[in-house]
Amino acid sequence: NGKKFKQNTKIAVSGCGVRIVGHKVVGNTAYLTVRTFAAGRIRGTGASLATVSRSLGSAAKTASLKVPLTRGGRSRRRPFNVKVRVDFVPKQRGAASSAAFATVTFR
Repeated sequence: NGKKFKQNTKIAVSGCGVRIVGHKVVGNTAYLTVRTFAAGRIRGTGASLATVSRSLGSAAKTASLKVPLTRGGRSRRRPFNVKVRVDFVPKQRGAASSAAFATVTFR
């Protein structure tokens, strides 16, 4: 009879954690590029690093996080490596939080 049924279904990824897709060090600051699959809060921390957080309103293919050294970290002898932890807490209740790690070198 010629009837057509057209449907646009939105599909979202769920159950995937945060991922560090890139990192670099410029001076006393580590720049992290993070990928998330839902809205929520990302937080970066580590030994000799300040703790910084950022809220994301939606899933982000690339979100940047600027993590500077503390005063004690700035006075350390170079070069040294720091393990950076990025935590993700989703905005949606009941969804699992996650963490990712990367090692950066301050020269």
